[in-house]
Amino acid sequence: MPKKNIARGANNAAPGKPAVPESSQSTHEPVRRFTTVPIEQDSEWVRLPLPGQSLYGLRRTFLCELALRGKIKSVNLREVGKARGVRLLYKPSILAFIEEKAAAQNAKPPGGE
Repeated sequence: MPKKNIARGANNAAPGKPAVPESSQSTHEPVRRFTTVPIEQDSEWVRLPLPGQSLYGLRRTFLCELALRGKIKSVNLREVGKARGVRLLYKPSILAFIEEKAAAQNAKPPGGE
């Protein structure tokens, strides 16, 4: 006669082991999983785009010029003595720059309706 394959539930203990009552089961918080959202969509600071790429429609060169002129906030993360680092841009400052330009372009001329 073939053996029956019986699946064990939460309270069905293995042979020779005592069953654990439901009330004493662990009430730990669930394990937090890593986010799958790219950092560019999840953070206030974003990396400078790669050459040929853009961020909010602004090319890398233009973003570098804005950062050099102080129009947007940026920081270079570099170890002491190293020639290279990671340039991060502050997203709210980029969005504020775009909003400022949009407001200036959409402003009504003086004396107009």
